[in-house]
Order: sequence, then C-alpha cells, then structure tokens
Amino acid sequence: MKTKKLGKTGQYNPKQIEANKLKQLKIACEKMVGKGSFDMFSALCKNRMTSNRLPALKLKLSGDHNIDPSEFKRYNDLFVSQLNKLTITTLTGETMTLGQYLREAMTLVCYSEIVHELGSANTTKVRAAFEGYQRLTFTQPLLDLMQLIYRFSTLMSDLSASVLEYELNPVFAFGGDSENNHIIIRLIKSRAISIKLDGTKREVIPLQWPNYRGNVTPVSVSPISIGLKHPKESLPVYIQRHALRRLSERIGIVSGLLHQALVDCFKEDKQIRNLTQGGNSLVEFNIYDQKLGYLVCLVHEEMIVIRTFLFLTNDGTPIP
Repeated sequence: MKTKKLGKTGQYNPKQIEANKLKQLKIACEKMVGKGSFDMFSALCKNRMTSNRLPALKLKLSGDHNIDPSEFKRYNDLFVSQLNKLTITTLTGETMTLGQYLREAMTLVCYSEIVHELGSANTTKVRAAFEGYQRLTFTQPLLDLMQLIYRFSTLMSDLSASVLEYELNPVFAFGGDSENNHIIIRLIKSRAISIKLDGTKREVIPLQWPNYRGNVTPVSVSPISIGLKHPKESLPVYIQRHALRRLSERIGIVSGLLHQALVDCFKEDKQIRNLTQGGNSLVEFNIYDQKLGYLVCLVHEEMIVIRTFLFLTNDGTPIP
C-alpha cells in the first residue's frame, strides 16, 4: 500500500503510516497462527503494537567510527537486502522473510507475552497461539540470522587488512532493547609484525576471526596437535604476508572465503590432519571439503608461522 506524501518530500500522512504498520502486523500474524487470528488482539493492544513496532533490523557503526560512511552504507544496504531475501517457515507452513520475522513477528511475540496487561479478553487464547514462537523455542530464525551475519562478516574480511567484528546483543531477538534493533559492526585492523627468519626480516600477520557471537579472537593452536614441539601448550598462529598474497593469487576466490578456510584448518574441536617434514608441520588445507595441499608451518619463538603453501600439484608435495 502506497502512502501519500504531504507537502515537502519525505513527509507522509501519519494515519497512512499507522494503517500500513497495522496491515504488516496482520499479515505476519496470519502467517504465524492462521487467518483471522489478528482479531484475538484488542483494539488497545493493536494500537500499542503499531505505535511500538520494532525498528527494522539493520547495521550500526560502532562508536569508534572506523568504517568510511560510504563503505558502511554499502555494507548496510547489502545486509538488509539479504535479510529481506532469506525466508523462514512458520508453524503454519507459511513463509515470511527473515527481516519480516525479526520485526513484525517479534513485535507480535512480545505483545503476546504482555497481552494480559492490556485488558484483553483473549489472553489465554493469544498466549497459546504464540507459545510455539517463544525465543527459546522457535530458534531457527535466530540461527539463520547468526549464519547470515557470520557469512556477511566473512565476505567483508581480509586478514591482510582487517576483519569485520559484530555485536548481536542490541538485537531485540537476542534480548536487546526494543528501541535499538541493530547489529553493531567495526573493523579490527590486522597488526602485522616483523620477525627474522633464515636471517631475513619477514612480515607476518596474525590469524584472527569472529567467533559465533561476532567477537574477533586470535587463532591459537597446540604445537603438539600439528606435530611440533614447544614447552607452551598453545601458541598464536601467524602467516607470512607474502605467503598469504601468493595463496590468494593462486586460488583466486573471494579473500574472506579463502581466509576463513585458512583459519578453519586450525580448529582444535576436530583432529588437525598434518604431516611432518624436515622439522616443519604440513597442515592439510581444504576448501569446501576439497583438499588443495598443505600449509608449511614452523615454530618461531612464541608463535607458529605459516611460511608457504604446497599445492598437491607441486613437485615434492607428499601425497599420503
């Protein structure tokens, strides 16, 4: 339904805006619990819902403002477009976009929990209808959102420059304030350092990546788990800048996807497949379950350094 502009560009009829909000809430309600279900809510409750409908979920720049405004706009536009393309299936078998669920549907769920406070005659009926959508029960939309923002962060990250960190806490579905329905993002710069290897100074970059909650954390690994020796139980993992650049040139996919695969090689919740050769560890490197070769790793002082990459097609690459 189109809203009518009044006067200056950007001004809209308030009644039309409220009517459109009500319509969107009704559509969501009927997709969630069936046709005619919106009438379970009292007029007062409907009025409160339209007045206090959740803001559309979007990205918000962190307080340090370390992303260029035009670049941030590009990030937000891309994220919102994906949010409104992904769909979820309701308990009635209907579909709605993830963006619609995290706005209209979550507004309905919220008011179903407090409907008794608004003097509704159908309190028991409303609660029963929305019981299956409680946040700790109907978790698929929340998992979908976590997967979406993680994939988004991956695509926007590059270990040679910066990694995109995000905060889910302000999202209403995760317990955030109803007035601040957004995901905060910032760039965590890569801090390269110079070390001496074989008598020559080399620049190395720390491996770091967001965890499932969005916090960028350094990658560390047990030396023993990859066949190396060191008195410490865990060491941070670095990669030579030259090796990272060459890897990107040779494989030729989006940097973020490549670098995520690099980080995943050192996840200790699974066995890290490796070989030893001449004092080095050859850590198996896979992308989408396809083995491409080995990362050549060694211990240098208080770190593990990825020096280079051996493709399976290279002469001398071991094939176990």
